[in-house]
Amino acid sequence: MPSTSQPNISLINGLDVLEAVMAAPGPVGSRELARTLDLDRSVTNRLLLTLASQGMLERTSNGRYLPADI
Repeated sequence: MPSTSQPNISLINGLDVLEAVMAAPGPVGSRELARTLDLDRSVTNRLLLTLASQGMLERTSNGRYLPADI
């Protein structure tokens, strides 16, 4: 059955950010992720902060992000 609902772009962007951080070889910054994912830097930063506040990511002392130890 075809879906009539529209996809939630914010959720898709958040999952893209999470996936990119998980795939990165080390901590990654918001500016780098924004460029890689072709997202606005402020959007990327809000998504990173949200994912960190939910315990999915950790923020390093120099403001970069890495997967949380879950």
